Amino acid sequence: MQGTMDEHERILELLAGSVLLALEGEDLEEAERLLAEHVPDCLTCRSALAELQATAGELALAAPPIEPPELLLPRLRRRISEADAGRRRGLAVAALVAGGLGRFGGLQEAGGQGVGVVNEHPGVARRGHSTIELLATAPGVKLVAL
Repeated sequence: MQGTMDEHERILELLAGSVLLALEGEDLEEAERLLAEHVPDCLTCRSALAELQATAGELALAAPPIEPPELLLPRLRRRISEADAGRRRGLAVAALVAGGLGRFGGLQEAGGQGVGVVNEHPGVARRGHSTIELLATAPGVKLVAL
């Protein structure tokens, strides 16, 4: 559907607001409808949308970095620590279970120092922590290179 010039002015206005995440309510619904129904078939709007997205990306990089409030980092660390506390308890239980399993499966004695877990999987938890990071912070766990 090729709209009239007035229609395209309104569409471009909505697309700009959408790219900047500045729409809500009826305007947001209309922009989403246009993105689904009109933009795919309209070369003018597809081109304009690509330009708007590029400009928005440049705007994000143009702003100078700001220092976060002093309280932000300690608050983030506390929340992460609280969220990870449950996970660490789970790792401690897993380590105890592994200690009882001896030499089964991927478990091996680590030079008479207890039981080690052989893991070549570079696992990453949902929150972005790698397996090695989680093990390194678990109480009673010592990491050794093999």
